[in-house]
Amino acid sequence: WKVDWNTYLASNRDLIIAQIDGRGSAGQGYLMLHQVYHRLGTVEVADQLEVTEYLRDNLHFIDKRRVAVWGWSYGGFVSAKLLSTPNQDVFHCGISVAPVTSWRLYDSAYTER
Repeated sequence: WKVDWNTYLASNRDLIIAQIDGRGSAGQGYLMLHQVYHRLGTVEVADQLEVTEYLRDNLHFIDKRRVAVWGWSYGGFVSAKLLSTPNQDVFHCGISVAPVTSWRLYDSAYTER
């Protein structure tokens, strides 16, 4: 249990927060984790879209016109991929904070110390 920005938004700003652990998420075993091997930006993006579509279409209290996404670092990369997915009508707004935009030097700040 924790109090963070999502807790604040959900309790004070009438927002619904869904944190979706799709394929590639840690803590769910190697089979789930390695689903993204050599496929970054594909299956995890599809999972986010599929789950969000399901929630939007099956929970009557979700305003379909006000569904947004945000992510930081790799999540920012996924957010940008979601927003740029052709013909997706799920997300109407998004925030991509510090996204991975090039894999060439990704993580070099940590690994070259």
